[in-house]
Amino acid sequence: MQQPVFWKVIYKIAFLAILMVVIGIAILAVSNIIRWMGVPDFGFGFRNATGINVVGILRENGRKAGLQVGDRILSVNNKAYETSRELNSAKNWSPNDKNSYLIERDGRQFKIVITNIPYGFKKTLKESGLPFLVGLGYMLIGTIVFLMKPYQRTSWTFYISTINFGILTIFLFKVSTLRPYWLDNFIIFAYCFFPSTMIHLAASFPEERRIFRKYPLAQYMPYVISSLLFIGIRTATPNLMNAPKTSLIVLAIYMVFSVLFFIGSNVPLRT
Repeated sequence: MQQPVFWKVIYKIAFLAILMVVIGIAILAVSNIIRWMGVPDFGFGFRNATGINVVGILRENGRKAGLQVGDRILSVNNKAYETSRELNSAKNWSPNDKNSYLIERDGRQFKIVITNIPYGFKKTLKESGLPFLVGLGYMLIGTIVFLMKPYQRTSWTFYISTINFGILTIFLFKVSTLRPYWLDNFIIFAYCFFPSTMIHLAASFPEERRIFRKYPLAQYMPYVISSLLFIGIRTATPNLMNAPKTSLIVLAIYMVFSVLFFIGSNVPLRT
């Protein structure tokens, strides 16, 4: 269906605006990756699903010190913490410095001392550089598809879904803290809006479903849910790691539902 001139102009302006934001995010992501090459490897990392108290990622120096995945960290250098900033403030950051962690495992409490080692070029490139390149690839695919069919709603939907997933992917593994801090807003945004973009994509790609042609506003309802999730999490914390567990559980359920919805929408009902 031929789009009115008004919508063509809106699509073009929105496309250019998003593209400029993406280029800015990519530049900042590269600057963080370069900076992370000089930060210390503390021997472990966290996952968004478990927060900043449970070890989710284990590295060689942490393993050698006796740390295990699933260990709960109660304090660092005898300092308790509740936020990622408090955690980073409690750590010693110089190369070859030692950090003492009070660990809880299977009801027992004990201390583990881990020596910092430089992260270096290869490890940073492997852990953060590769996800960055994959995310950049997703966004490039979405951009190319949009430029091939710039005034179709399906190509627009595909574009925003790849941009959102690309942002999620380029920050999938952070070696250290992000600078500037407000970049964490884009991570929260990408996670919260991943489900709505997947549902929207399922509703309109490769062609719009009949029900959504009849009720076009229905396909935008998932964005309302994502907006509420984003506002709720962002109001509670500036960092996804510190988000309330209830919000993370709701977000995880919403993400799983959106993936299943996308898969189900593409399964033929009849052969």
